[in-house]
Amino acid sequence: MRLDLPIGKAQKWFNRGHFSDPLLYCADRFFSAILGFPRMGVNRDLKKATENYWAGKISLDDLLSEGKRLRLEHWQIQKRAGIDIIPSNDFSFYDEVLDHIQLFGVSVG
Repeated sequence: MRLDLPIGKAQKWFNRGHFSDPLLYCADRFFSAILGFPRMGVNRDLKKATENYWAGKISLDDLLSEGKRLRLEHWQIQKRAGIDIIPSNDFSFYDEVLDHIQLFGVSVG
């Protein structure tokens, strides 16, 4: 990306999603970001829902609905807090490391 663009053009470029430089900012504004957000919920909702699913007290659909509700709630909390770049795809129902092991096809042995 060309950094010698006038502020207005750089802002439009950023808003279209062309931000390959993680340190990109416009001279009139810095952008805030966080690396992750606690996923359990205020009252440990995710932990309770997961344990209830394992115990057979709720269905898989109920567990997935609770996860969806928590993700939406957490995104809204971050938006209200003024976070410009909100993380996504950082949610796990149980263990992030195990999720990545499966995602990348790692063989533990």
